Amino acid sequence: MANVAVIGGSREVRLLIKGLLRLHHHIVVAEGPNFDALDAVPMDGEPPVVVVDFDLEEPGRIDTVRAARKARPKSRFVLLTPGGGGAPMREAARSVGANAVIGRPFAVRELIEAVAPGTSNPVLRP
Repeated sequence: MANVAVIGGSREVRLLIKGLLRLHHHIVVAEGPNFDALDAVPMDGEPPVVVVDFDLEEPGRIDTVRAARKARPKSRFVLLTPGGGGAPMREAARSVGANAVIGRPFAVRELIEAVAPGTSNPVLRP
C-alpha cells in the first residue's frame, strides 16, 4: 500500500485516478491541479508516490515536474502521458527524473505496477 499524490489534469481525471488507486488499497494523501497540492504532505515520514498527468504542450510543465522531483528526491514519480506517449513525450518525461512513464490509454494494472512495483496481480489465464 502506497501513499499517493495525484497532480495535474482535469478534476475528472484526478477523480478517476484516485478511484483506481483507492480500489487497489493505496492511500491518496493529496491531489490538485498543480504541485502546490504537495505542500500539505509532510516531508518527514514515508515519501508519497507522485502521479502526474503530464502534458508536454503545457508551458513550464517540464520545469515544474523537475523542480518537484528535486524537492522530493525520495518520492517515486509516475508520469501519465497523452496519446500513448510517443518517443518525444517519453524522453521528456524521463529527462525530468520520472521513475515510470505510462501512455494513455493504459491498463489499470500498468498504473498499479508503476505506483507500487511488484504489487499488481497478474492476469490468470486458463
